[in-house]
Amino acid sequence: MASGPTPFPSQAESLVLLYDRLVNDTALLALVPAAQITNHRVQDGVFPACILRVDGGVPFNTKDSNGYTQRFVFDSWTAEHGDEPALAINDAVVAALHDIPFAVASSGQSLLLQFESFQMVPTDGVSHHGITFFTHIFTN
Repeated sequence: MASGPTPFPSQAESLVLLYDRLVNDTALLALVPAAQITNHRVQDGVFPACILRVDGGVPFNTKDSNGYTQRFVFDSWTAEHGDEPALAINDAVVAALHDIPFAVASSGQSLLLQFESFQMVPTDGVSHHGITFFTHIFTN
């Protein structure tokens, strides 16, 4: 097992890192205005809207390295009929974040991986709610 503690970024630091990547992604910005990409629920009902939020984390140790995983959830809402607008947003987010290394000063390696996506149609029958889960893996 690897010895000694290794500092890893806080969830808040990682959230800022991922948020910055999203609000500067031209493919996503073509679908969702930057002001509607947040880390909190948009209350005014303006669609499309997206939220990136932290869903927890856990340290791990192996014989070769120490590490930490953080889970993030990306929620998207559209107010259009059909799945295509919500799927396009999800595709843009996955293209911006999935399987792309991140430079993080306090970690030897960092990689974000998508591990699940699904959509729901809320009770209004029109809007779509897409949810995509990511795991951010840090190792020394």
